[in-house]
Amino acid sequence: MAKPKPQNNDDLGTFVIGALLGSLAGAIAALWFAPRSGKETRHEINHQAAEIRENIEHVATDARRRVEGDSIDDSIQEGKAEARRFRQGLYQDQLPTN
Repeated sequence: MAKPKPQNNDDLGTFVIGALLGSLAGAIAALWFAPRSGKETRHEINHQAAEIRENIEHVATDARRRVEGDSIDDSIQEGKAEARRFRQGLYQDQLPTN
């Protein structure tokens, strides 16, 4: 039965903030130095905003997995182990005492 490793929430929060700030800085630099028309610039802003949104969703999904457990398989294995312990407890209660 694999138990999730304790994660330091400060490290995860620092990573998320760094990823967001890095994405924002990259988007600003790209817009600042790229000579484009207004229409092209708006399209690029929308495109980069979508990429940032996807990155945030990916980081949030990974964080949720770490908090809730590594995978569905781990949860299934944990449930099976708990069922075994429960059955053993029921059978032990039914054994005659001498």
